Amino acid sequence: MAFQFEPSVIVDTLPMLMRGVWYTVYLTVGGLFFGFLLGVATGLMKLSRPFFVRKLADLYVELIRGTPMLVQAMFLYYGVPMAVGLRIPPLVAGVIIIAINSGAYIAEIVRGAIQSINIGQSEAGRSIGLTRAQTMRYIIWPQAFKR
Repeated sequence: MAFQFEPSVIVDTLPMLMRGVWYTVYLTVGGLFFGFLLGVATGLMKLSRPFFVRKLADLYVELIRGTPMLVQAMFLYYGVPMAVGLRIPPLVAGVIIIAINSGAYIAEIVRGAIQSINIGQSEAGRSIGLTRAQTMRYIIWPQAFKR
């Protein structure tokens, strides 16, 4: 039994495929944008001085990186509405899950990038009178962002 190529099938399904491409781009860009923001905040939390803040960031990163993304998606889409009674639209749930998952990985990238900057850079900033936050903002962060 041989299959025959039918070009009309491609033409008929092209609008549906293009809609799927749009959803994919929407989920990817939205999820990674919010994931980047979450990852930067968490990465900085992992380098902060207060013990509780550091451990909270560690818990988030280890919990999210230690569970499969599909389990996280099922928990958010089915578990949370059952517990809270609030239904989350599928696209919003997708963006949230991608943001939460990518945020944990980006947090480790940010932490590693900041720690890879030579300690002398930080000492130089402190020696010219910059505060710790100013040193991070004007000296460390621009170099880490490039890495």
